Amino acid sequence: MLSAMTEAQLLQECRTECQQMVAEIEALLEGASPEQLQAAMGPKSWHSLQIVDHFVRAHGPYLEACRPVAAQAPAGDGQEVKLKFFTRMIVRQIRKGTVPALPNLVPPPTPAENIVQTWRDLERNTDEVWASLQGKSLSHQEFRNPELRIVRMHLADWVEIRRRHLAYHLPQFRARLKC
Repeated sequence: MLSAMTEAQLLQECRTECQQMVAEIEALLEGASPEQLQAAMGPKSWHSLQIVDHFVRAHGPYLEACRPVAAQAPAGDGQEVKLKFFTRMIVRQIRKGTVPALPNLVPPPTPAENIVQTWRDLERNTDEVWASLQGKSLSHQEFRNPELRIVRMHLADWVEIRRRHLAYHLPQFRARLKC
């Protein structure tokens, strides 16, 4: 999983990787035709706009839950990252490709017309919050996971889950939007 890494290193690594993945997804979306954007790889797979909608449904609640916690984050002291058990389990399942989407995260067959712009705004806002976390503690306060309320998490968990989630779906965009 993660070798010994400080919270600052995790944040920087994840922020850089996520910025690169978001930029690649944006480029793929911009270069695609409307037909490509709505072409699924099979009867049970999502098309690209559905994946974008899924990102909004999955990442939006995390941003809203994490924003107030991030605003109160004290200065960090370079402590080692210690992800919660649930996060380690989810990351393992993401790597295996065996994490089913919760019902509220499944996109409709036809996403909203402005879904790409909604996602871009969400990604920009998330990056701004992550930028504000530089030099701050990512494990100062536990809070409830917005999707599974019985699970407690830290900001470090959010950072790692978002990175792994984008990385999981990026190859799907590449396969669907070969431009």
